[in-house]
Amino acid sequence: MNKLLTKLALIVAITLSAATAVGQAPRAGAPGPGMAVPVIDTTAKFPKDVTMHGDIVVSSPRGYRPVTLDLYLPKASKPVPLLIFVHGGGWAGGSARSAEVIGENFPAMFAEFSSKGYAVASLNYRLSSEAKFPSQIQDLNAAIRFLKSKAQTYGIDAERIVVWGASAGAHITMLSALDCKKGQFEVPVAAAPASATAPATPPPPSTCVKAVVDWFGPTTLASQSPSATAVTYIGCPPGECADKWKQASVIESLQAGAPPFLIVHGNVDTTVPYAQSKELLESLTKLSVKAQLHTVPYGNHLFRGAARPDIEAAIRKTFDFVEQQTK
Repeated sequence: MNKLLTKLALIVAITLSAATAVGQAPRAGAPGPGMAVPVIDTTAKFPKDVTMHGDIVVSSPRGYRPVTLDLYLPKASKPVPLLIFVHGGGWAGGSARSAEVIGENFPAMFAEFSSKGYAVASLNYRLSSEAKFPSQIQDLNAAIRFLKSKAQTYGIDAERIVVWGASAGAHITMLSALDCKKGQFEVPVAAAPASATAPATPPPPSTCVKAVVDWFGPTTLASQSPSATAVTYIGCPPGECADKWKQASVIESLQAGAPPFLIVHGNVDTTVPYAQSKELLESLTKLSVKAQLHTVPYGNHLFRGAARPDIEAAIRKTFDFVEQQTK
């Protein structure tokens, strides 16, 4: 276990240092409108009997590129829990494989964790240059539904799913998890014409999950001077579409009955204020939602500036939480 955590700590640290922060410009080379998601291989083998099924199409929104994910599966004799990861990048950059900088290390991290008895999915959602809010939440919802519907095919336990997001990806995961019963972000579907002979169409799988891991995700986007990336993501400044900005607020979406939260944040974050995570913890606690905040001392955004042992402790806390919630 210690060897695994050391390896994960190294790879995650590289991932975090290369990721694009929520207030920064999009990275060069990130997939844009009409561009294909980079392909490593349809199927890739990793050590310890882990197979990655790459670029699985989970939905095909009209007028957009397909929404895809990579799925890492261990060799297992019974259904395994599922961890779904949503990357950061200011809603404007990054990919399921952390794009051009990480190379093979990011897939290797997921494969290593998968070898411990987990399915791991990493999502390519539509970026803000391609589609505006709430398309990204709809993409995650589509991925959850797809994986639940294919649970038997992939050997996944559809009742044991945890979503984990970093930065902008954490914002997406939190809104998806909080909306699973309300459905305010759902894409309207035209009803099929009534027929006495046609069988009833079963309802789609729920997007509800067991738990949420939030790594330094923004919970309140609107301010007197919102970031340019947030304005691009929402599609208009707060003064022109206040309702959309309120809808995109995690704090405004909190409700009793939400799944357990693990919040991980550096206490000197200058991009997403640490105070937002403290407020999130307090608000969830008042609603009797199980929540815990793990603080990374001297960690700026992406844990920059934090000591190596403190970063490793955050990683260990994350995977311990996933294990506890999927027992």
